Formats: sequence, structure tokens, C-alpha cells
Amino acid sequence: MNQFRLILVPDQKFIFIPIEKCANTYMKSFIYSNWECDELKERFQLNNHLNNKIRKEAFGNTISIKKKLYPIKKIQLIHKNEAFFLEKLKNNFEICIFVRNPIKRYLSSFCDKRHRIIIKKEERRLALKQQFDLLLDRLPNVDRHFRLQNKFIPKSLLLKSSNKINIFNIDSVEFLKFKKYFNNKFKNITFPDQDKQNVSTKDYTINDLTSDQLRKIKSVYKEDFEILHNFL
Repeated sequence: MNQFRLILVPDQKFIFIPIEKCANTYMKSFIYSNWECDELKERFQLNNHLNNKIRKEAFGNTISIKKKLYPIKKIQLIHKNEAFFLEKLKNNFEICIFVRNPIKRYLSSFCDKRHRIIIKKEERRLALKQQFDLLLDRLPNVDRHFRLQNKFIPKSLLLKSSNKINIFNIDSVEFLKFKKYFNNKFKNITFPDQDKQNVSTKDYTINDLTSDQLRKIKSVYKEDFEILHNFL
């Protein structure tokens, strides 16, 4: 079952379908800085223990990106009836999706999110390679950051060819095509500094992978390699 969400910008006739660990922070920064810039709120150092209800009461209807709060009056986050909204809007709205080489995405997820899954003290004391193997055995549904990419994308979009459906690979020159495409499509837009976004692959790289680890990753994400092969 596909488990996708939508970020909808009605005034710009634009839809972003986020996939975890595929330039989500970058794209959210792009959307909110370009289309909510006149209403940006100050930076708040939020207490991590504030729950969503308290946060909403204190700061209004906002979204947090790297501890900066943005109002979502013009931007709608669709978490229910996504398929209905998409079916109604897909022919008139530009749709943007970022994908990534599954191996690089897994490495990024492991480096950035492994502490969500590896929580036992004895597991955290293990060497990095042992933690890597431990997590590999629990894939792919341990956390949304490790979920298959194609599960975030409605199948109807993968099957349909349209100049309004734009799927970009963030690990290749496709990312430069994204900038060129959106520069032509929208006026007076700016792009966030890519180097400052959430890219986490330094702890464990492709060069650190053993042949067995590589084989396991390819096996777990086989469906992504097959379904998204035209974009990787």
C-alpha cells in the first residue's frame, strides 16, 4: 500500500510529494522561503518536550524546519484523502518528486537515523559495522526513513507520462535540471544552499560496504531499483 503525503501550494499550482531522505529539508526550505517569505516568523529554540498541541497554541499553525517556524496559511500539508486530492489536481498542477539511489539513501538514513532503531545500550556499544549489519536485518519497515521510495509515490504517477510530473534524482545532474526547470517555470525564486542541507553519509560510506552488505541492501531495495530504474 502506498503511503504518500502531499505538500500543496494552491496559488502556484504546485504539489511536492516528499520521500524521506530525498532532499526533503531542501525542498521544504525552497517552498517556504519562496512562497511564505513575507510572513516568516522569527527563529524559536523549541523545547523538544513541547508536544504538538502546546506548540500550536503557542505559535499558531506552523511547520518547523530546522527549528525555524513557518506559517502554513498559503501552504497545505495533506495527510488524509491524498489520492482524492491528487486525482483532482494532477492535470492542472506541477508535481515534483525527488528520488535517490537506494544505496546512498540507505547510507544517509543509517548515518542520520540509526539511533532511532538501535536503542539498547548493548547495541549502541557495538562497532559501526556491527550496528550496520544489525539494522540491515531489520529492514525495510523499521522507520519511514528506511521505507522503500516507491511506497511514497502514487502508482498512477509512475505509470503515467506527463510534462507536469517531474521526478528528479538528487544524486545526479538531474538536480541541476530541477533548478533550471523551476527557474523557467516560476518567477523570482531562490534556491537554498544545498551544502547546508541535511546530507548525512560521512560516518559510513559506499567504500565502507562489504560485498555482503551491498548484496543485502540491493536485495531489500530490489523493488525500488526495478520500479524507479528510469530515474536513478
